[in-house]
Amino acid sequence: MRKFNLLALFLSGIIASTPIGTVSSKPAPLKNTGLSVSNTSEVIAKSDYIYSTNIDYKLYTATAGFNTTNSAGVMGITVKDAGGDGLPTTLTSITFSISASTSNAIKTAAIFTGGVKVASYIQVANGATTLSFSTGSGWPVSAADGGTKDYELRVTFKTTVTDYQQMQFTVSSVTELAGGSSFAAPDGGGATSSISGNINKINVTADRFKFGQQPSDVFTGNKISPSVTVKAVDVNQNVDSDYVSAVKLNITNPTPSCDTLAGNLVFASGGIATFPNLNPNVAEDGITLTATGSLTSKVSNSFNVNSAQYSTLLSWNFADNNVYADAGIDPIRINRFIST
Repeated sequence: MRKFNLLALFLSGIIASTPIGTVSSKPAPLKNTGLSVSNTSEVIAKSDYIYSTNIDYKLYTATAGFNTTNSAGVMGITVKDAGGDGLPTTLTSITFSISASTSNAIKTAAIFTGGVKVASYIQVANGATTLSFSTGSGWPVSAADGGTKDYELRVTFKTTVTDYQQMQFTVSSVTELAGGSSFAAPDGGGATSSISGNINKINVTADRFKFGQQPSDVFTGNKISPSVTVKAVDVNQNVDSDYVSAVKLNITNPTPSCDTLAGNLVFASGGIATFPNLNPNVAEDGITLTATGSLTSKVSNSFNVNSAQYSTLLSWNFADNNVYADAGIDPIRINRFIST
C-alpha cells in the first residue's frame, strides 16, 4: 500500500481545503452571509383590524389592571419585514402622536399582541400629544424575515370626556433591534388610524338632568335672567350632545304648579335646554323648580319671586340718600330689597 504524507500534500497544494466531516474551530457563518441587511421594513395600519365604534367609555375606566376586557382597542398595526436578508425586524420602541383633546379623554394606554400585553401601560396626562412605549413583559417581539407581526393599541378612559369626540392615532417614531432588519423611515411609514364614520368616537348616554345655570331672584312679570339651563348628563356629569328631547320646568316648592310659570317647556339642543322666557307670575319665597322629561328629574336651588308692586313703589331720594315707599308697604320687604 502506498503511503502519503498529508502535511506534505497540504503544503504542496494537492489538499486545498478541510475535508468534509472534519471539525472546525471557526463559528458557523450567519444565514445572510453575502446578503445586504435590509433597511426597508415598515409599520402599516392593520388592514383587517376591527375598530371600536361609539365607545361607551364608562365600560373602560378601570383604575387597576389593564387587559383586553377593561380596555378599548383603538388601532391595529402590522410590522412588515421586507425579507431577503435572513434577519427579522424587531420592534424595540414605538410612539404615537395624538391630539391634546384625545389625551384629555384617555387615562392609560398599552400595546398588545395576540391578546397579550407586551408593553407596560402608561398613564396619559391631560394635554399630552404623544404615547410612547419601549419596555414590558414579552417586549420586544419580532417579525420574521419576510414576515409580519401584528400589534394593537388599547386604552382606558378618564371620567370626564366629550361626547362624540373622535380619536386618531398616528405612528410618529419607531426603533428596531441592532443587527437585524431596520425600518425605511424613522416613523416606519407613519401609519394612521381610521376616522371613518363612528370609528373611535366616544359616546355619552344621558340618564339624568342637571341644572347648568340655576334660577335667580326675579320680580313677577319679569323673565329670569340669566336664562335657566338644564343639561342632559350621564353619571359622570358629561353632556349627551345629541339629546334633543323636551324638558319641562315645574314649580315644586312650596306649591307644586306649572300654570304660574310661563315659558317652562323647551326642547334641548346639543344636550342643553335653555329657558329664555321663564316668567313666574306668583310672588313667593324659597321657590324650587324641577326639571322633568325622559330622564331622571332634578330639583333646582331655591330662589325668590318678588311682587312687582314693591319695585314700582320704592323711590330713591337723592337729597338724603334714603329709600322711601308709599304707606302700607311692608318695611321688612323694603329692607330685603335694599340689602340685595
